[in-house]
Amino acid sequence: MHRTAIMSISIGRFALAARVALLSLLVASCAGSRYVAIPPTLVPDPIRLSDPRLIQEPPAETLAQFTVDAEGYIVDGPRSRPGEPVDHTALMTNAHIAESFAKVALTGGEDFEVDYAYPNGDEREGSRIGRLWKYEQNIGQTIFYRGGTITGKLYLTLDQAAKQIAENTRLEIPMLPRHGMRDSLAYIFVNGLADMQALADDMRELAKEHPPKTRGRYFYFNLATLFDTIVREDLESCLAFTTFKADDVRGSTLVVFFLNIPSLTLESCVYEETIQSMGLFNDDDTLFNTMFTDSFKEYLFPTELDWMMLRILYDPRIENGMTRKQAMPIVRQILKETRPHGEQPAAQPLAQLNRSVSGFWRTRQDSNL
Repeated sequence: MHRTAIMSISIGRFALAARVALLSLLVASCAGSRYVAIPPTLVPDPIRLSDPRLIQEPPAETLAQFTVDAEGYIVDGPRSRPGEPVDHTALMTNAHIAESFAKVALTGGEDFEVDYAYPNGDEREGSRIGRLWKYEQNIGQTIFYRGGTITGKLYLTLDQAAKQIAENTRLEIPMLPRHGMRDSLAYIFVNGLADMQALADDMRELAKEHPPKTRGRYFYFNLATLFDTIVREDLESCLAFTTFKADDVRGSTLVVFFLNIPSLTLESCVYEETIQSMGLFNDDDTLFNTMFTDSFKEYLFPTELDWMMLRILYDPRIENGMTRKQAMPIVRQILKETRPHGEQPAAQPLAQLNRSVSGFWRTRQDSNL
């Protein structure tokens, strides 16, 4: 967990607005070589209809969405988009959905070492790990820094992602002019690590223009330190840095996109990082049927499970700062109300279901798909 100070500012290509307050950073990433798409020689291993994560006796209208072979494997069904694996959400038990929600929403994201400066070294907040955090008011989108060409396709992907997030959270998320930016998803577009280093150097120079121990100086110095860390750790992919104000209200989220990565990966990053910026901070490689895994990407785009978890987080009954003990009874009640057919118990305890992502794969030559 990292903390920094951010203040309202708009200079040249840079624009970021957040209250003058001590902030905390939560980091979500699909960073560097850890972000791996499906190799061409591998395909998803089909899931059996009898898998204990799935409803054991699904309603006929639900089962009708899927194609099951003679051995009971699910070989076709709904997909988030052409080319993506089968989306099994409609067949999943409520218990497994609830546990998936807990894993992505009730942890603090990924940490790496950053030495931040503070206007007041004693003014440090406690850890937020293990609590729920979401936006409670409308937010916007803005471009904080543009260091390369943003294609029309990328703009369209950002627009589509924002519209789907707005639909599932019931928030307004418009693209804002820099001078009108308030709490928002602040996009940073860089064209490689050299561009990120240049941005860090620019931040340091801007920091020198402010007197020592002032908010402006800390603001730019901390951004420079953050960007230095991205370069040092070789995090050339996508990251989101979520800020919290001193009163535990969500501030802006800085979302870093590297324009030099493959276009399909960049499109996937847009969805993953913007959705995670809304409060589903964590990736977990034991998760099933979701894009929120890190070591090996089975789903490159959001499944219905991912959207369902976002809707649960933004249900009015879920409040900021809730612990697992406080939130999970409400989560289970929401699922019971919205999908009563998913209440069947799993065939074995959920703790036994977590297996390595590699267990879902086999070579294309061995596959009947």
